[in-house]
Amino acid sequence: MSAVMWFRRDLRLDDNPAWSAATSEHGEVTALFIVDQRLLDAAGDLRRNLLIANLNALDADLKERGGRLRIEAGEASSVLANHGGTVYWNADYSPYAIARDGRVRKQVERHEVFHGNFIHYPGHVLKDDGDPYRVFTPYYRRWIETDWPKVSMAEGTADIAGETGQGIPSGADPIIEPGT
Repeated sequence: MSAVMWFRRDLRLDDNPAWSAATSEHGEVTALFIVDQRLLDAAGDLRRNLLIANLNALDADLKERGGRLRIEAGEASSVLANHGGTVYWNADYSPYAIARDGRVRKQVERHEVFHGNFIHYPGHVLKDDGDPYRVFTPYYRRWIETDWPKVSMAEGTADIAGETGQGIPSGADPIIEPGT
């Protein structure tokens, strides 16, 4: 069975628990980035150019491993529902991402979510009474004392799909065509 690694703000292969799991547990993995127009509309030129540079760097890393980064545009839940297989991603904790990921969980039957952007994910380091800290120093002390999660970061041996979808645009090209 194949898998989809849904890249979002974690445009890297190294130190990426979702990528590690996907490539270790499946024979083939599609590396996918979904362009979300609502996020692009809020981004300026510098952020857009940084995104394009990071997508190109990720695609170059995937090429070294025999695959490519697939780019698609649209609502994540619809795009991912069309792919089949297990979808892997690293959690994102912004309000927008939480709502989007909730829609994806409803549409995609098989999914695996990892905490790949934090050592201790939000809500993990709490006071003895279960409440969040309001003062940094006690929080910091508890953070240091809390065991780090044991997550494999070793990349697996899966083949990486070579389809590029829409491909990565140049800085002058629109990321998605108007009206799509």
